[in-house]
Amino acid sequence: MSYTFTVADTEYTVPLFRDLPLGAIRKARRIEDEMDKAFTILEEAVGVDSDALKAIDSLTVSEFGEWMKGWTQGASLGEASSSSN
Repeated sequence: MSYTFTVADTEYTVPLFRDLPLGAIRKARRIEDEMDKAFTILEEAVGVDSDALKAIDSLTVSEFGEWMKGWTQGASLGEASSSSN
């Protein structure tokens, strides 16, 4: 599944957090700083040079917080790497 969002009247679609390949999470597993971990996963998910990431970068901190809630559907990034399910 995917997550669709709009920035400046342009629609973008990225994979839902829960549907990311395990490798995207695995690559960030040893990063201790939570912010670095979150941005590493985000860049892996949407592509470091993608138009979607450029649009996300243009969001305010508040807008980004809302974007993250939608993209992750409320799951924390740590839940994905520490879940036993």
